[in-house]
Amino acid sequence: MTEIDQSIAKELERLTSSAMTDDELFEMLAQSAGLGADEIDPVGEGKLQFSRIWQRVGSKICKNAAVRAYVGNPTASDATMVSAQIINLLSEIEGINVVVVTALVLRIGLRSLCERVKDDEPPKDAGEDQDQS
Repeated sequence: MTEIDQSIAKELERLTSSAMTDDELFEMLAQSAGLGADEIDPVGEGKLQFSRIWQRVGSKICKNAAVRAYVGNPTASDATMVSAQIINLLSEIEGINVVVVTALVLRIGLRSLCERVKDDEPPKDAGEDQDQS
């Protein structure tokens, strides 16, 4: 079983809380890549960065049997383990802020992300199509 560091768990909880907007997450993604601060549209830069990596991110996550087992069948007790598994999988991708990308994935929803990866369709923004999986 993959475990999640408590400091990472707290940061992920903060990022997925309703107090944090999708636009703030996209802006954080841009800033973590060294973009955004001097950009006219840091939110747009974060969305662009996510659009460039979503297929790799989705493939890593959705092709993993441990994560796939939770798609469409999540329970509250599984959330931490799924988050840890996603963080572990995404840590293999260089140049991304794993915690922010995980937060975006959780906002989008695993089912929604995996359906779009299967159909090769980019995911909608995090807040547009939440399916709670």
